[in-house]
Amino acid sequence: MKKSLKMVLSGLFLCSALLLSACASPDEYLITAKSSDSILGSVVGASEINTNKKAEGTNITLIANQNYEENPFICWIKDYQTVVSNEKELNLTYNSLSAGNYTAVFAESSCDKMLFASLSEIEFEPNDELVNENGYSIWEYQVEYSNSLFGVDNYYKLTDGTSNIG
Repeated sequence: MKKSLKMVLSGLFLCSALLLSACASPDEYLITAKSSDSILGSVVGASEINTNKKAEGTNITLIANQNYEENPFICWIKDYQTVVSNEKELNLTYNSLSAGNYTAVFAESSCDKMLFASLSEIEFEPNDELVNENGYSIWEYQVEYSNSLFGVDNYYKLTDGTSNIG
C-alpha cells in the first residue's frame, strides 16, 4: 500500500511539474511612434523614446494630432518605408507583424523640409536597340533619393535593376 501511495504521489508531482513548465509568458513586442515634424503635429499613444515592450495581444491606439489647418495629417508610415493608414487613429495589436516604428506624416509647407515622398508617375520610352532574344524591350532603372536641403547632389541608391516590357 505504501508503495502504491508513493507511486501515485510521484505521478501527481510529475504531472503538476509538466503543467507548470508548459506555462510561459507571451512574447513581447515594441511599438514606437513619432511625428514627422513636432512643430506641425504630435502623436498620442506611444513615443519615440518608448522602450517598454508589451505582451502579444495587447491593443494600442495611436492618434495623430495636427497643430495647423494648413499642415494636415497625411498618413502613418511604418519603419520609414510602408504606408499603413491614412486615418488619424491607428489601432494596433502588439505582435510580430505590428512591432516597429510608426511616423505620423504631416503636410509640409515647403518641399525643402519634406522627409517622405512617394513616386507618382513613371515615363518610359522604348529603345529599339535594347531588345532581348524574345523581342521584348529591356529597360534599366535606378531609384535614388537625396536628403539634402541645400541643393547638394548627394544621391543614394534605393534600388536598381532591369525589366522586360512586351
